[in-house]
Amino acid sequence: MSRRYGIVAEISGYDKSREAAIKRTLKDYWPFRTWDDMDTMLIAEYARCTLGEGQDEEEFVNDVAKAVWAANGGYCKVRLHMTCLDSYPTAVHTREREHFERLKAG
Repeated sequence: MSRRYGIVAEISGYDKSREAAIKRTLKDYWPFRTWDDMDTMLIAEYARCTLGEGQDEEEFVNDVAKAVWAANGGYCKVRLHMTCLDSYPTAVHTREREHFERLKAG
């Protein structure tokens, strides 16, 4: 079963002349639509999708990195911020009577 993720990609130390190729490569792996082009870093804004069938996070990151390096014509730093949307942390907040009394009193 494929797991849903939200991902932001940061690419730094890349060849600026290869930026369009890097963007195309990233879009081949994930449905990124918007980009923030900084002087030293290319950021693909947050997008949601699923990893390939049977693929784990490490395999996905390795595949993306190899493809970005090929598009760049060499090494650049590839950082993926990944949040699994199927099991991300949740917080439960409960207010009991003691809270009611304290909050009501101000």
